[in-house]
Parts: sequence; C-alpha cells; structure tokens
Amino acid sequence: MENTARKILLTLAFSAPLVLQLDSAGAASVPPGIGDGVEVGDGMYAVAGDRLASLPTRDSTSEVTALPPREDGEASPFLIDFGQWTRCFIGNNSGDVFAAYFDWGGLREVQLTCGEGNKDNGWGYKHIRDGHESDWQAKLDELAHWGLVPNASWDDLMSMANDVNIAFPSYTGGGGNTKCTVGQTAFVSNGVIVQIINSKTVWNTSNGRVITSHPTSSQVCR
Repeated sequence: MENTARKILLTLAFSAPLVLQLDSAGAASVPPGIGDGVEVGDGMYAVAGDRLASLPTRDSTSEVTALPPREDGEASPFLIDFGQWTRCFIGNNSGDVFAAYFDWGGLREVQLTCGEGNKDNGWGYKHIRDGHESDWQAKLDELAHWGLVPNASWDDLMSMANDVNIAFPSYTGGGGNTKCTVGQTAFVSNGVIVQIINSKTVWNTSNGRVITSHPTSSQVCR
C-alpha cells in the first residue's frame, strides 16, 4: 500500500510532458531530423517517435543556484550550488541529490546524486564528471554556434538529456538491477531542428540512482 501511494504522489509531482506536432515539413511518420521545420519555439525538446515533446516539469528536489563566478571568467555550473559541491567533493556525501527525473514506464523517481568513485569504477555525478565531462562539453560547444543553452555548463546539458532519456527513451535495456535508456534530444532554432544529441542514461533500479550518462553514437545500450 505504501509503495502504491508513493507512486501516486510521484506521478502527481511530475507533470506529464506535452507532445507537440511537427509542421507539414516534418509530418511524416519517421523520427524528426536535423533540418526539419517545426512549429515550436526555440529551445530543447525530446524526440518522441515521430513527434517532438516538451520536457516534463516537476518540483525540484534541490535548490539550483550558480557557483560564484570564477576568476578566469568562464561560466560556472548551474546544476549544483556551492553547498552541494562542498558536501560532495569535500564532505563526500555520496547520497546528496542534485537532480530528479521520472521514469514513466516504471512510475518511479530517478535521482542524480553526488555518487562516488572515478571513471573506471563509480557511479553518479563524480563518475560522470570524471569519465564524460569532456564528451558533454564537446556537445555543448557544438550548440554554442546556435546560441542555444547560453551560460550553461556541461552538467546542465547532461542533466537535461537525462530528463529526455528517462521520460522518452527510444530504446530501453539493461538487466539485473540496472536499467539503460537511449534518447534523442532535439534543439530548435528559428523553427528548424539544428542539432540532435543521442545519449544514454543508466541507473540502479534498486535505489533509483543514476550510474552514468554520456553521449553515444549507438541507438541501443551496449
């Protein structure tokens, strides 16, 4: 009974995403692609079959503020605040929650936490940062040409892609106590899809914590 009540509360906390129609230039029953015209505003969307969908909205589980500006003038991360960074990297609080997503298929919350370990043996934010920061930064650099996601950091992009992968997976796999999803995040500028990022997110189904997240050229989990 308790688990059922929790699922209902979580479902209410995460509002259902809105699926948007493509215009006549991209109305065919095939996944939208780069160069397709769409009748939506500029920004980021999930590819949901032959449609684009807005990202799900939800109550935030953690306060999201910017770190103080760095001396080199580069953009600081917005995903975590200074207190969270300190608790994670100084206090090693592996369970500190940085972001929450919703798995509509499993009707459960999935959390990105501080985590532990490194790129070779770990999970959560620390593992992703150590092993895939450069991969996400490369994708963010590509988007800068279009003026999209301004002032964002690599982990902002990673977290937004997690939203897409978990809520709108094009492929779902995994085994044992892990679940892996692959999704496509589309970026629209002036009514045209200018970039699509393919990425995957893996999480532990026992505790709902993200293990890893990174861009991939594969359409399946490997």
